[in-house]
Amino acid sequence: MSDAIYGGIEGGASKSCAVLYNAQGEELALVRGPHTNHWLLGMDGCHERIHNLIVAALKEANLPPDTTLKTLGLSLSGCEGEETCEEMKAGMAAKYPHMSDHYVVWSDTVAPVIVAHEEGGVVLISGTGTNALLINPDGSQSRCGGWGFLLGDEGGAFW
Repeated sequence: MSDAIYGGIEGGASKSCAVLYNAQGEELALVRGPHTNHWLLGMDGCHERIHNLIVAALKEANLPPDTTLKTLGLSLSGCEGEETCEEMKAGMAAKYPHMSDHYVVWSDTVAPVIVAHEEGGVVLISGTGTNALLINPDGSQSRCGGWGFLLGDEGGAFW
């Protein structure tokens, strides 16, 4: 049996949630924390919050704080573009090189569709802001919103 540990963070503009699983799919820890939106924190602040969430999850799971995850998936509000996701991934790897062997980063709209629907689907987030994403069976995507409260997103909780 593998002793690999996998992590995930669902990070919104109001709050975040981190989870750890072992290779058998058993949940080891679930912790909640503050938002992880890089538009509100800056990239460095976001990296630090992600690190702190993982350290808290490792503590909850009774694992050493220097445990290296096999993969850490980050589903974050504000990570809409490929360039932003790559910047987030590179920053995490540079600042915390032993936290995870691999990083996967995408918008907080992507994970709900992928988890719930193998053939694509649609998600509408109405939280602090609003965001909608359609993923077609062929992988093509259409989105609406996700601009943040500074540029609109009327219908979100900020308004």
